[in-house]
Amino acid sequence: MRSLARSRGFWLSLFLCGFASNVHAQQRVAVERFSGPQGGQIRNLLVQDLEANGFEVVGASEVRDASRETVGHTRLRDDDYPQVAAALRVVAFIDGSVRRARRRWTLRVIVRNAADGMRIGAESWGGRTIASLRAVRRNGFTKLEPHLQIARAPAGTAEAETAHTEAVVVDPNATPWYA
Repeated sequence: MRSLARSRGFWLSLFLCGFASNVHAQQRVAVERFSGPQGGQIRNLLVQDLEANGFEVVGASEVRDASRETVGHTRLRDDDYPQVAAALRVVAFIDGSVRRARRRWTLRVIVRNAADGMRIGAESWGGRTIASLRAVRRNGFTKLEPHLQIARAPAGTAEAETAHTEAVVVDPNATPWYA
């Protein structure tokens, strides 16, 4: 009897995980290069976690090429993000830095809104060894999810128009809320 209950719970959790991962299947995020020692390895771990949770990740080289084509330089300023985001069809930019100071490692990840280039939020990981930063592979998406949920694509892109029309469509024959 117990194994049946466990198997039902297993299948239910498997279904819910599959559903949760498909919620973000249409969203694309740009993960730029992480600065600092072993920043590339830590970045790759975060990318794996985001992809496992249904996000399509645009690489740093694509961001660099698109920024060179659209704004003429690779170092993005706040005003440049919407133009590059429209070219890449992304909803957010993720940037990070790895630091080591006095026997302590720290990872700081910043999420920017693609619609206006403003910082939405930041999260940090830290510990005594570089292995403690590898926790980003297990909980990177979990910590960044609240910031990624409020990220929006720039106006004029197909993603922004779809989100806007879905919110505006109202049934004229529906009963009003006050009735």
